[in-house]
Amino acid sequence: MGELGDVRDTLGATLIGAFLSAGLSGILTLQVIFYFRIYSVDVSRNRIMVAGLWILDMIHISMACSATWTYLVANRQNDAITDFIPWTIAVTVALTAIITFIVHCFFAQRVYSLSGRNLALASPIFLLAFGRLFAALVSTSEMIRLQSYTAFVDKFGWVFTVGLSLSVAVDIIITVSLLVILRRSRTGYGTSTDHIIDTIALYTVETGMVTSVTTVVSLICWVSMPHNLIFLALHFTISKLYANSALATYDMSCSPPLQPSHPRVPF
Repeated sequence: MGELGDVRDTLGATLIGAFLSAGLSGILTLQVIFYFRIYSVDVSRNRIMVAGLWILDMIHISMACSATWTYLVANRQNDAITDFIPWTIAVTVALTAIITFIVHCFFAQRVYSLSGRNLALASPIFLLAFGRLFAALVSTSEMIRLQSYTAFVDKFGWVFTVGLSLSVAVDIIITVSLLVILRRSRTGYGTSTDHIIDTIALYTVETGMVTSVTTVVSLICWVSMPHNLIFLALHFTISKLYANSALATYDMSCSPPLQPSHPRVPF
């Protein structure tokens, strides 16, 4: 791999990634606030998931900001800092994987419910999502142990590549599965139900595309430009995009409860 490149595409990229992540975390916080105000009597499982995503996201942005401080302030005169992996960076990789896993399981449950409890359709999503989580946790442990991008790329870079690739594969399977299920639910007579289904289908493609494209671009940067940290700037935003897409899709496909005193059916 060699020494990392110019400070603008290493430490500068990390700073930009932290800024973007902070903005996306703000959007997620607003979505969480709206969720608890609108779905105040939602079932416990959904409320725990939303609260858990928000807490994990807050920890993630804290780690990203701490890593940026380590790079730009605490070690501003250390020329070798660009190749150093702070433990906070390694933790962001694990947190991204955990958030992604929760969101993937959320969509896998959606596919399972909407497909008439079809395990054959939902099981591959869960298994691939678990594989992505495992790869990321291995990457995290090795980053903490090696503390060097050069050493990590040379010895375990392929594990990180596998993790991102599995994430893209899961996104594609989820998007295609939901589109097929939704298309089969159409009546074909141009009813209001068909319009709602078409809207949800379009939104499914758009949200799935945002997370997939970001993950793919991060993967491409990781593979093609291992001498800089542009991939890391994009990786900072992945968990936020997943969490935002889950809440946005949830609000899109579920209407507020008509009777606040009665809990709403979860899916």
